[in-house]
Amino acid sequence: MSLDRDLTIREDMEFRARLRHIDSSKRKQRIAKLLKYVDLTVYADKMVDTLSDGLKKKAIVCSLLHNPKILFLDEPTLGLDAQAQRCLTGY
Repeated sequence: MSLDRDLTIREDMEFRARLRHIDSSKRKQRIAKLLKYVDLTVYADKMVDTLSDGLKKKAIVCSLLHNPKILFLDEPTLGLDAQAQRCLTGY
């Protein structure tokens, strides 16, 4: 997972959603829902470079923006706390 260090998490998610051509209303709702899902809402407007590694790894939710039918990830929860692991694997 690579995040743009010069953006906030929300900006990074916005950028990725635009790349996937997700329309504006759905994009904002989807970003808000995913940020809430992994408890990143309070950090959403912080610069990626200022976040801990654990918080950066939670931003893996970017890969769920476009509602993929199948998503292959290699050890996606490595380095996450137990609560975040359960949250992501139960999505």
